[in-house]
Amino acid sequence: MCRLLFVKSDAPVSMQHHLEKFAQTAKNSPEDQSHGWGCAWLESGKWQFYHNIKPIWEDRFERFKPCDYFLAHARSAYRNEG
Repeated sequence: MCRLLFVKSDAPVSMQHHLEKFAQTAKNSPEDQSHGWGCAWLESGKWQFYHNIKPIWEDRFERFKPCDYFLAHARSAYRNEG
């Protein structure tokens, strides 16, 4: 099963801490969530997107600026079939 993270804040907050915790949870999950990940965040009233085919725990999160809406998805392919 895939894993989702949604963060909503009244003021922009750093996503690095949230993503590090999310990545650790995905890595330690008994269900495999190593089939890539992606995220979307609201910046200046426009949605921005990022995705990577590597597992979330192999990525770095410094690139993400503080924001007030953020959605992340750690992918789990059905039976490891893509």
